[in-house]
Amino acid sequence: NENKEKSLLKEIEELKTELQDLRLENDSLIKQEDKYNTEIAEKANEIKTLEKILDEKVEQSLEDHNKLITIQSENISLRNEIKELEQIVEQYKEEQNKTCDYSLNISAPICEENLGQSVIDLQLMEKEEVIEQLKNQLSSLQAVVNDKDSQISELQNTKMHLEEELKLKQISIEEIQKVSKGQQEELSSTKNNLLISQEENQTLSSKNSMLESALIDANKKISDQQSEMDKFSEKINELNSTITCYESQVSE
Repeated sequence: NENKEKSLLKEIEELKTELQDLRLENDSLIKQEDKYNTEIAEKANEIKTLEKILDEKVEQSLEDHNKLITIQSENISLRNEIKELEQIVEQYKEEQNKTCDYSLNISAPICEENLGQSVIDLQLMEKEEVIEQLKNQLSSLQAVVNDKDSQISELQNTKMHLEEELKLKQISIEEIQKVSKGQQEELSSTKNNLLISQEENQTLSSKNSMLESALIDANKKISDQQSEMDKFSEKINELNSTITCYESQVSE
């Protein structure tokens, strides 16, 4: 009985130690889970921020692209207008040349003819003024076209820059998602380990309770047996006293 009691006590102490170790491991796993949850939340926020920036960049890129298309369309219209003006200028030049040829073939002995020549010269001057105005208009349009070309070049550079930045943002998001996925897998593994640890903890607690109950029962049995032994000892002492008394009477 004594050996059995010692064995039970030893087993209970070992289970208590193992239970304490499991509780410490359980606490460590809970802390690790909290840490992973915090890191995953931070990564999720970072991904949301990057996605927001990416959406803004995409929207800006689309706006710049539409603006580029509009400017290119305006540029085409301006070039067509310039061609039309150039054709008008050429027509005026041809008419001017014809008028000059005609004026050279006219002799000037008569006053009326000289008057006609003055009218022709006046018409030529008016046409020259029109041609000059058209040239100025053509020059202005050419300046506008050059300005539009410059804007197109700047927008194309901006578009290239935005496309490169978009690629970098997408790569960054993919890397963060990869890290987040790894952490989620590790967190899942930690949760599984935590669940196993909790199950083992519960099993050991049940086993410990059973052993403690068995120890209480064993102690009770030992106490009962000790009580019975005390009673037997008391009876033996009474018998010894009776025997001694009888022996004394016999001796007398």
